[in-house]
Amino acid sequence: MTEVELLDWCRSQSSENGFIEFDKELLNSMARQQAELIKDELAHNTLMKLPAGEVEFFEWLKEADHAVWHDLWGGNDLDHPPYIIGLTFLPEMVDSSGGLFPICDLLSTDNYYFTIGHMVDKESEILIDSVRDRFSNKEKLTVAQLLVLEISLGPVDIWHFAFKYKLSVEKAKSAAQELVEDDVLVHLKDAEHLAGFLEF
Repeated sequence: MTEVELLDWCRSQSSENGFIEFDKELLNSMARQQAELIKDELAHNTLMKLPAGEVEFFEWLKEADHAVWHDLWGGNDLDHPPYIIGLTFLPEMVDSSGGLFPICDLLSTDNYYFTIGHMVDKESEILIDSVRDRFSNKEKLTVAQLLVLEISLGPVDIWHFAFKYKLSVEKAKSAAQELVEDDVLVHLKDAEHLAGFLEF
């Protein structure tokens, strides 16, 4: 699809449904530049529905960490949460491959959102190189090492990390705490402190 065709499709979707629903294939094929264009042109008056994979994730989250789910969606009809968000997040979801909606602005619970900027200087660089070598050599990784690898590849929140690797939320949080205690990761729990690490 050309950029003009993509914008026309988005407008048509919004007009028909009241929101745009991108499927996983479209999100995976969309360039960040296209996502930025859609955001710039339409974000002021257009919403989007999370793709099916993210709806599945948030239904898991409702059970796995209800306080976080409620922090995000509790203001909606609790029997039928709409999972509808602003288009502002579209470029980030395109970059995260697969349309992941980043959990990074929790207000009543602690945030566990990490970017490469949360890794502490030289110690982190050494650890990242070591973990990448272990991964390349198909050696077993600890949960903490796996989290380092994920952070080195792009921004990640602890809940998507736990869901992806079929871990308990507590085990994933313990891995983050281990990295904090080893002075290789900074954990900013408040949404306002994370603002400088977000690109949307």
